[in-house]
Amino acid sequence: MDDETQLNQTKRTYFIGSSILVLLILAGFVMYLKNGMKASTEKTVEVTAVAPTAYPATGSFSIVSETQTTTVGTLTKATILANTDGKDLVGYDLLFSVPADKMGSVKATSLLPDFQVFVKENAGYVTITGIRGLASTSSQILAETPLVEVSFVPKVSGNLELSVLSSMQNELTKFVDTETKLFYPNVSSTGVDVQ
Repeated sequence: MDDETQLNQTKRTYFIGSSILVLLILAGFVMYLKNGMKASTEKTVEVTAVAPTAYPATGSFSIVSETQTTTVGTLTKATILANTDGKDLVGYDLLFSVPADKMGSVKATSLLPDFQVFVKENAGYVTITGIRGLASTSSQILAETPLVEVSFVPKVSGNLELSVLSSMQNELTKFVDTETKLFYPNVSSTGVDVQ
């Protein structure tokens, strides 16, 4: 019996030792994967966070008013045109000036069927974000192409400047291409006489 008990105890010790070793290896593997994904995410953030002053402007946003003259309280529209300089557009952030004392809230409508538009109101401007749908298969290389229509109601008479801003606070006007590279376009403005 002694030999049999000793054999069972040896088997049990071997089983417990093997189990602990497997658990340690598994825990190490999980930690390795967790740290590897964290490092990969941090690397992506570093690559995409590029200062806009380091690169020359690529492309442009220009603005064309539906009318040169409007009246206080009348719905007024303007079209923003985009030129991507040969880049295939998948998204953009566009900062549109909104002087709170001169105009009411801004609404935006995409003029490209493959893009969805989102508007975020900020103090003195709105951020218009356009995102190309995942199902879209057509190329979006734009050359003075109508991109988005903005509509607003003027509050006071006088000259109203409609502007696409290059930056405001911590935000930047930018294009994103199919390679997820950021490009910073030239921007423009136009005036509307409000009576």
